[in-house]
Amino acid sequence: MTLSKMKIKSWLLISLFGILSILTACSDVSSETSFTGTTLPLHLITPTPGAPPTPLPTPTLTLPRFDDVADNLPSTQIEFWYVWDRYGADPYQDMVIQFNATNDYDITVTAINQGGYSILAREIESAFSYDEMPDIAMAYNYQYLGWSVLGDVTVDLTPYLTDVVFGLTGNAIADFYPVFWEHDLFGDYRYGLPAQRAGALLFYNATWAKELGFEAPPQTPDEFKQQACAAAAYNRDGTGGWFINTSTAGMVSWLYAFGGEIESGAEGYDFDTDEVAAAFDFLYDLSLQTPGCAWYPGHPYPNDEFASRRGLFYTSSVMGIPYQIDAFEVAGEDDSWVPIPFPGVDGDPVITVYGPSFVMLKSSPEEQLASWVFLQYLLEPENQALVAEAASGFPVGKSAAALLEGTQVANTQWLAAVELLEYARFEPRLSSWRTVRAALQDAADMLFSGGFDPTKVSELLAQLQATAEELHAEAGGE
Repeated sequence: MTLSKMKIKSWLLISLFGILSILTACSDVSSETSFTGTTLPLHLITPTPGAPPTPLPTPTLTLPRFDDVADNLPSTQIEFWYVWDRYGADPYQDMVIQFNATNDYDITVTAINQGGYSILAREIESAFSYDEMPDIAMAYNYQYLGWSVLGDVTVDLTPYLTDVVFGLTGNAIADFYPVFWEHDLFGDYRYGLPAQRAGALLFYNATWAKELGFEAPPQTPDEFKQQACAAAAYNRDGTGGWFINTSTAGMVSWLYAFGGEIESGAEGYDFDTDEVAAAFDFLYDLSLQTPGCAWYPGHPYPNDEFASRRGLFYTSSVMGIPYQIDAFEVAGEDDSWVPIPFPGVDGDPVITVYGPSFVMLKSSPEEQLASWVFLQYLLEPENQALVAEAASGFPVGKSAAALLEGTQVANTQWLAAVELLEYARFEPRLSSWRTVRAALQDAADMLFSGGFDPTKVSELLAQLQATAEELHAEAGGE
């Protein structure tokens, strides 16, 4: 049995920058980080002091380097390309209106919603051809890394970040969750700053689990299997355990949970390992246990099935929490459920986070400095909170998380999900991940396709490894 070459090759036909659509202890941010005037009003609670933030490396502030540029900054015009594909009001348009009306430099931002990340990618490619690139773009990690084939188009944000006048203070940097802050840093080169973040996690029906005799969520894969199969044995109809889910972030979480380190050296990836094999063996074995320990619900969003106790575990996202709350309300069920991390073999839990970042593209010195001023505005805690609330995602900083406490988004499950950020890891940071992620999902689909020979896991992973190396090479080894 082999991976579907047709499926993999179909990904190669996508535009170089095509990507999949986008499926939180408080620290005050010093006023020294703001150069934009008043932010949007929010009816949010005032953050209260909490545990000290996790220490982050603080760049050494340097002497002023933008004095001459700043003299010419007033009335500069810049263009911002972004994606907002969620239901409801677009927070970015509101923020731009406020920024244009209040910033101290009379900078004017034109914001264009491209509607989707693959569309934005194609527009970037086309704009480069006509020398009409935007000043700021919102893009996924593996997307902006691929822009290197166009030339030297991205701006290292480190000089701006460390400037003694325009840079960020140590408090402002420490306010970001480390996993989000580090995502766009490659050695000494900072490609971007976190814009939005989501994450794969497990929904867990705690009420039902207690009725089955389990007082706590599983801490290891073996405990996960025990609880899933107990639920299946109770239902006795081929349902009850874990909804099989082969989404990229979900599969990456399982591989991390078993100790797999996916990103490697020159080959780019390391799928053909004992740890990845153990994860694949575990998931396949789970599907062979009591019918229903792991089963396909028939569609990718089984919120109704989870609400009606057809599954004890559901691989979903922080952004899926509102939909699951609605499903329980519609079903009239009052079970207590909560997001939990993927249980690790050594008791080390994990969730996988992902999302787009703000990237500055090369233009004039004045336009770049204006872009930096606007970026700082976008990342003020009040504005982070606006975006996170509108998207039901993770805020990228701790002060924004504190601002959201007590708001509509801050339900019990969302607050629990924010607590899981201490276990967060990000996906591989390679431009080839754009296509390799599809190969991983293809392999996982094969594992659960029916009739798979479990003795062939090593062959499956060998082919996955070969496919990943080929796709990595075709992406220029990046």
